[in-house]
Amino acid sequence: MRKMCRLQRRCVFSMAVLLMLSFCIKKAVAQEQTHEYIPFVEEGKIWNCVLADNIFFEEEASAYDCIFTMRGDSVIGKQNYKKVYCEFEKYYGDKEQHYYCAVREDSYRVFSIEQNEKDEKLLCDFSSPLEKLILYRGDFQYGRSQGMHILESKGLFMFSLMGVIDGEVSDIYGLGTAWVEGVGNLGNPFALEFWHDEPKLGSLIYVYSCIKDDEIIFEEWWTETCDNPLTQVITTTKSTSHNIYYDLQGRSVKSTLKHGIYVKDGRKVVK
Repeated sequence: MRKMCRLQRRCVFSMAVLLMLSFCIKKAVAQEQTHEYIPFVEEGKIWNCVLADNIFFEEEASAYDCIFTMRGDSVIGKQNYKKVYCEFEKYYGDKEQHYYCAVREDSYRVFSIEQNEKDEKLLCDFSSPLEKLILYRGDFQYGRSQGMHILESKGLFMFSLMGVIDGEVSDIYGLGTAWVEGVGNLGNPFALEFWHDEPKLGSLIYVYSCIKDDEIIFEEWWTETCDNPLTQVITTTKSTSHNIYYDLQGRSVKSTLKHGIYVKDGRKVVK
């Protein structure tokens, strides 16, 4: 009789677990189905960027080092593109807006044709946000992580770019950049640059905010509120010494800093 009661309790518990799992899966699927994708290519969108060394301000930035503006149409090879202009005094030597590239979007994938080039390249791939993808830039193979929400109320997906080991996207090491839905690469949003690349604009830049029709689509601090990120940045308590850097595993770095992402005073620092 005791064995029977124990068996019945186990059955009831198993059924409860199955029902709970079923509910969670249905809820996750429902959230994914109701997620409203924010397109990358939109007329009038503005990307405000700062030099990577200046991204971490105590107060909101009042001036930007580099500004990208998407405006106007262009037809290239029978495909419709949007034009992108860049204002970057340090690179161009003036405060004018210079033509930078043309972009188009198809099935959640963004393609670009850079100035003085004829062939388009894959710029970002926001498709299948719950899957890892293996992508290519020429002969170079790289991976895109599963998406993670930043500020769930906003519904944006953020993706880390990873290395590929034995044909699988590896969470062991990243490539020093990330994509945000509707915003693109958080470095130069119109160039696929990794931490080991020479910056196309001569300096490393970082997206501080993205705006469309006076509405904020993205701000840099949102990336600090990711839900269940795949690559977690360790938050550290402020020390009396403000010169202590930590790697992404939370270990203090005492030697000379190499190129990469670190944590200082609880905030991300790009070197």
